[in-house]
Formats: sequence, structure tokens, C-alpha cells
Amino acid sequence: MPTANFEKLDTARMAHIISVALDEFARHRYQDASFNRIIRNCGIAKGTMYYYFQSKEDLYLTLYKATMREFAPIIKRAQQPLTQSSDVWLVLCELIEGLWHVLRSKPTIGLFVSNGLIPGLEEEQHPGLATREKLQEWLLSLARKAQELGAWRSDLSAEALVALLWGLWSSLRAQMGCLGHDGSFLQAPAQLFDLSERLLSPVPQWAQRSLAGSDLRTGEARL
Repeated sequence: MPTANFEKLDTARMAHIISVALDEFARHRYQDASFNRIIRNCGIAKGTMYYYFQSKEDLYLTLYKATMREFAPIIKRAQQPLTQSSDVWLVLCELIEGLWHVLRSKPTIGLFVSNGLIPGLEEEQHPGLATREKLQEWLLSLARKAQELGAWRSDLSAEALVALLWGLWSSLRAQMGCLGHDGSFLQAPAQLFDLSERLLSPVPQWAQRSLAGSDLRTGEARL
């Protein structure tokens, strides 16, 4: 967390340091982000920066705490109880819309957050690892509840369904990295919801019967 000296800075100076640091962590994975580059781009002396933050991790956690406020409504919605199948899809729709709004209106924050939601955080000892683990636990809980209510497919395990969601996120994140900070990787939340629905919805009975009666390797019907 920042020192009391940082809290004493005027608003403009504080905002400048936060903006520069946020951009660095958005453009680079945590292990590749440079504390020295942040200091240089802020236009302050190295000793002065250490007067405000003890380390790169300290600065990152300060940004993390600030950006999480943007997702407070989403987190609150995710904690609502689910009692029927339609609740699952409604909460998923609202969560996607809330996420899209933040990422679209504040793409740098979106990139910053996304860099803390990727594989390999354990190896680089990422400060955001605990958050990713909590999100994984919540997704597993959601998947199990959705299966219990008949909202999501039961031919795959809850773990497999969550893996599908992470795969979808990784694909979108790859686009986000290519397209930069303009937020154009998501044209509309309906696209993400549609993809999620296609992946997670129960397989129709007619499709199950059709697949059961065919050889997927050859495409020929079994007699």
C-alpha cells in the first residue's frame, strides 16, 4: 500500500503517477512490467518514487485496490442467490454486461485486470493470484449450481465447463492484446453471451440421439 507521503500529494500529481503505472501494467505482464520504466515515465527521481511506494508489488496492489472499485456492482450481483434455471442465465447476462461496460469505457483498466486473469500466475508469483483463485472457486460453484438447476449441460463436469469459460476468456483476451486499448475486442456484450450460451447450454435430446447413432470419426451412421 502507498505510504502516507503519497496520500499527501496533490490530486493532479497523484493521478499522473497512477495513470503511468496503470498503463505499464496494462501493456505488460506483471513480471515484465518495469518499476524503473514507470519512474522514468513519471518524470520523478527514483528516490522520490520509493518515498511513495516500497516496491513494484506495493504499487501494483495499490492499483489493484483502486480498479476493483470499478467492479463492485458486478461482484455484488454475483453474490445473489440462484433458485431457478432462468436466474443462472440472467445473472450471467448481467455480469457480462457489467464487465463489458467497464472494459469498453475504461479499456486500460480492462487490460490491467486481464493481465491478472491468465495462466501461469503461480510461476511469476503474481500479486493477483489470490483473486484468480477466488474467481475459479466462484465459477466452479456457479457451474455446479447451474447443473443442479438444469441450466447448464451435465454431460461435462463442472471443472470442464469452467475450463471452457477460461478458454473463451483467453480467446477474447488474445484479441484484446492485438487490438490495443480501444476496447474494440468486444463489439457488444450479446456476442459474448451468445458464445457462452452455445458452450454451456444442455445438449438437446435430438442431438444426443443423433450423436449416439453415428461414428464421429467417420461421420457414418452406425447400424
